[in-house]
Amino acid sequence: MVIKRVLQYKDSPKAIRFGSGAIVVLYCGKCGNHYVKGVTKPNAFDGLQEHWYCFGKLRKKICDAKNIRGYRLRDACCEVLGTDKFDEDLFGKTIDKIIVVADRLEFHFYEGTVKTANIKYFSAAKGKTFKYPLKKPFGYQRTATGYVVNPEEAEAVRLMYKYYTDGWKIADISRELEAKGYKSFKGKLSRGLIGIALDSDFYIGGKNVAAQKPYLLDVEHEPIIDKELFDTVQKRRVIELKKQERRIATRRRMDIEKRNGNTSQPE
Repeated sequence: MVIKRVLQYKDSPKAIRFGSGAIVVLYCGKCGNHYVKGVTKPNAFDGLQEHWYCFGKLRKKICDAKNIRGYRLRDACCEVLGTDKFDEDLFGKTIDKIIVVADRLEFHFYEGTVKTANIKYFSAAKGKTFKYPLKKPFGYQRTATGYVVNPEEAEAVRLMYKYYTDGWKIADISRELEAKGYKSFKGKLSRGLIGIALDSDFYIGGKNVAAQKPYLLDVEHEPIIDKELFDTVQKRRVIELKKQERRIATRRRMDIEKRNGNTSQPE
């Protein structure tokens, strides 16, 4: 994650503008430093996102406080102020400072009262299924209505399956597709990406994007590959993966024998 810019104001190094009006002083309960607002692009698909960072973590490297998404901070403010929509004028007139304590925000009002609200952080919990994840399957693009087929990438997926059923090696498929001008969002059509595409039942309307490391997407989408072709590919994949396991086991055994042989030789 790369921070594009951090917005600070010379009139007060600890006062950061919340949107275009209200000024908020946000303190870290761990190290005592203030938070600063930054704009980041967390992945290749979403646009710029507002985040709040502990200054002790961002610059001094002495804190491990979690970053806070801007919209989640606003939601907590609405909860404390009892409003449905964030009101900058009301916020600026009533709240003096906010202290971040673990997953809780303490709102200190000018009148002396203190209210708390829970803050939710992003958690990639094991086994969790995301409806709209940050990553997208190759061959599709994410829209406001869900996942739709990307025509150029979908054609590359069909060629992957065709070449593989014709007996091509994955490395040869990668070189051929790149020679034809096909690319992923990272640039190259790597062997790893092709292997994932060949194993994924997402292309026949399933949910599993990556079979080796299960990554589920429970969304409606149009299939790219028919089931008969997919089953044909899976039969060869099983055979090839077993061959690969045997090759790896053989190399490991040879390495062990070589090391044992070297240690047993006289100096």
